[in-house]
Amino acid sequence: MYEIDDDNPEYQDLMELLDEGNQELDAKGEYLSEFSVAVNGIGTIDCDSVKGCIGNCYAGDCYALRSAQRFGWDFHKPKIRYFKDGERDKFIRQLQKAGKDSGRKFARIGVMGDPSLSWSNTVRVAGIINDAGLVPVVITKWRRIPNDGQLRQLKDLGAIIHSSICVLDGPVVTKRFAQGLRFKRMGGKSLMRLITYETGKKSDGSIQDRFLQTKSLSNLETPLRMAKSNPLVQSGRVLNPNKPVELTKHICGKGGMDCYKCKEQCGVDWSFNGKGDQQDDDIFIGELLKEWPDEMTEDEFLSHWHRGTLEEQDVNQPDKGRFSLIKIKWEKKNRDEYHIFLSKKGLDKVDDIILSGDPLEFKKLAALRADPKDKKYMNFEGQLPNNSDLNPDKETPAYMEHLENGFYEVLEEDGDTMTIEFNKNKGGGVNLSGTWNFYRTRPKTNLWVFKKV
Repeated sequence: MYEIDDDNPEYQDLMELLDEGNQELDAKGEYLSEFSVAVNGIGTIDCDSVKGCIGNCYAGDCYALRSAQRFGWDFHKPKIRYFKDGERDKFIRQLQKAGKDSGRKFARIGVMGDPSLSWSNTVRVAGIINDAGLVPVVITKWRRIPNDGQLRQLKDLGAIIHSSICVLDGPVVTKRFAQGLRFKRMGGKSLMRLITYETGKKSDGSIQDRFLQTKSLSNLETPLRMAKSNPLVQSGRVLNPNKPVELTKHICGKGGMDCYKCKEQCGVDWSFNGKGDQQDDDIFIGELLKEWPDEMTEDEFLSHWHRGTLEEQDVNQPDKGRFSLIKIKWEKKNRDEYHIFLSKKGLDKVDDIILSGDPLEFKKLAALRADPKDKKYMNFEGQLPNNSDLNPDKETPAYMEHLENGFYEVLEEDGDTMTIEFNKNKGGGVNLSGTWNFYRTRPKTNLWVFKKV
C-alpha cells in the first residue's frame, strides 16, 4: 500500500491518477453540474451522479477530500451532475468505449462524491450504465435515504450497492448497514465495503470484529488510508494505517490501488445469496446495538427498519422545518409581493424566496432568492416599518398578510436547483402542498423559476 503523506512522491503520483478525468470545475473551484464519463489512472470508469460531499470523515483524511484540497477544489459544495435526455446516446457510446478500452465490466457511481445526495439522479446514471452493457456499482454512506421505488429501480438495473462502513464513523453506521440489508431484502445485490484498520481502542476492535464475522452482507474489506500525522493515528486509536486487517478473503486493492490488477472487480463476478434470512439479520442488528447503543431501543430500531422509516438522525439529513407564505401590499401602488420564508431549527434567520405571484393560484412563477430575513417575520402581520429590509420605500406604507403556514422538507439541493415538498404528512397548511422545483433560469443569475411538479 502507498503511505499517505503529501511529501511521499508515490502518494502524489497516486493522487494524480485518481484525479485524472475529474477536473470539471468553474472559476471558483467548484464542480460543474454537467455529467461526464472518465476513466481515471487506476482504471476506474467514473460516472459520478454527484461530485463532492457534505461529510468530513476520518478527521479530514477521506482520499476524495484530500485529493480535492490538493487542487484547491471545494469538495464541500457538492454538485448534482445532470445530463439532458438528448445526451443519453452520446454518454452510452462513451461508456461503451470506456468499457472496451479499460476492460472493465462495470462503472462506478461514487468515486469523488456520495450518490445518496441525489438518489433520483443516481437512478438516471445507473440507467445509462446499464444501457451501455455495464454493471452500475454505487458506493455510498447512505447520508440521505432513498425510497423503495428508487431501490427497486436500481435492483432492476442490476446495480451493486456498496454500503461504506467504518467503525470511526460512530453509531450511525448501524443505520447505514441496515440500509444495505434493506436493499438485500428487496433482492438487490448488496455488499458491505468495510473500511478496516488495526484498532488501538478495544471497543472499536470488538465492533469491527462483529462486522468482519457477519454473514448478513457479503464483505469487501478495504484498508483505511490515513496519514501518520492524522490525530486519530497520533492518539493511538488507529494503528498501522494503510494496511488491511485481512480477516476476510475479499480485499479491495490488495498489493496497491490498481483496478486493472484487483481480482475483486467491485463484486461484479460475485455470487450473491438473494434475500437471506431476516431473523439472522435482526439478531445481528441487535448484537450491534448492544455493543453500540443507538438513541432508539432495539425494538424501535427494528420496527422502523422493517417499515422502511429508518433514517439517520444527524446533521446530514435534508433541511426541514416550518414555512410561511406571505403577501406584502403597498398603499397607492398597484403591486403585491409574495414571499415564502423557510425556517430551520436553531437558526435566527429564514431563507427568503420572492415570487412574482400567488402560488396558491399559479403553478409556475418567476422568482428571486433574496437575502435571509429575521425569523420574527415568520409570525409578523400588520404594517411594516418604512425603509426596512421588507419595505425599502421611505414614504409608502406597506402591510404584511399571512396566507399559509406549514411544514416543508428539501428533498434535493445544489447551487442551481432545489426540490421542496410542502406539508407532507403534517397539518398546519391546507393549500400549499406537494412537490415544487426551484431552479435558476441560467447559470450565475438570480432569476429563478418556482414550479409545481
